[in-house]
Amino acid sequence: TNSVQYADAVTYDRVVVNVTRVDTPYSHIRIAEMEFGASKTFSKDNLTGTVSLILETDFTMQTAPIHELDFTVLNVLGEWDPDNPIGYFDTVPEGYPVEVGFTCTAEDGTRWTVPYGRYMISEKNGSDVELKVVCYDMRKGLQNTNMAWGLSTDVDLGTTITDVLTDMHIAHIVDSDVFDIIPTDTVDFDPERTLMEDFLFIEQRYDVWLNPGRDGYIHVQTHPPQGEYGTMPTDMMYSYPLPYGFTRYNFVQVSYPVGNMTEYFILDKRTTTLEIKSQLTIDNPLIRTREQAQALANKLYNLMFSEMMETEWRTDLTVDIGDDVGQCGRWSKGVPTTYRAVYQEITYDGGISEKMRGAR
Repeated sequence: TNSVQYADAVTYDRVVVNVTRVDTPYSHIRIAEMEFGASKTFSKDNLTGTVSLILETDFTMQTAPIHELDFTVLNVLGEWDPDNPIGYFDTVPEGYPVEVGFTCTAEDGTRWTVPYGRYMISEKNGSDVELKVVCYDMRKGLQNTNMAWGLSTDVDLGTTITDVLTDMHIAHIVDSDVFDIIPTDTVDFDPERTLMEDFLFIEQRYDVWLNPGRDGYIHVQTHPPQGEYGTMPTDMMYSYPLPYGFTRYNFVQVSYPVGNMTEYFILDKRTTTLEIKSQLTIDNPLIRTREQAQALANKLYNLMFSEMMETEWRTDLTVDIGDDVGQCGRWSKGVPTTYRAVYQEITYDGGISEKMRGAR
């Protein structure tokens, strides 16, 4: 899963990769991708305004949010004008990858760069003095694509997903246990839906997630992003954890086919007649029986949060989305409550800070 990079500006007609050792038994070596051509580097010297990085996940399996990167390039001299014959406008075309990282300096002067993954350029909006660039993680291609495909009981899930992501030119790594999952039914997806919607159906039915990694790959795994950070230092907090609004459902219904009809398994968790219905309806074409509908309804309900908090702090670049983070409130100093990081909005404007939402 490591990358090899040669920065020398030399023309090659052959690349030879020698593998001298494989640490994991029964594994094989695969070149995930090769990149050719020039690259452009942006730093604080040619960036202006705020660099914003938004990372988000939905452990409740109701949505599949996409990570977003926004940055602005200085254009005072017009070098980013689209009609400048010697300008740079065409060096950042839509659909091309951008890798982002934050460079830190330790007290002893040691410098290192903390990577935050790979994104795809989606929009460029210019003015006389700046060029604003909007990027999304590589799953954005799935969100923009409709395709006729499906799952077969003759092909394991890992192979099918590998074929789709390879066809989309999305760099990915599929965990070995995904290849052990055999679909229970042969199902053709509706080509009117996007690939991202189809992958959300797979996530709900088979617990297979597409997790963007810091290494720039989409990791296909049988679990959501997860990790352990520890306790957020109170001297790094700009605000104590404050309640953040979200919707909690008390009525879940999941559809399944019965002949030519559609039936619903209903999970009603209202405890009194005074409690107003808050309904979540799931129509997943991979759910084929009442038993599967019941299992999904129970799973979705059990994944729902009871509370969500938002905190602003100086940030620690080692925190990942999905990490369990302990946070102390105004009246609970020294006794942290653990929340799972479901939203991170990291901003750099000469200094770095973060708005984090945690749920439990």
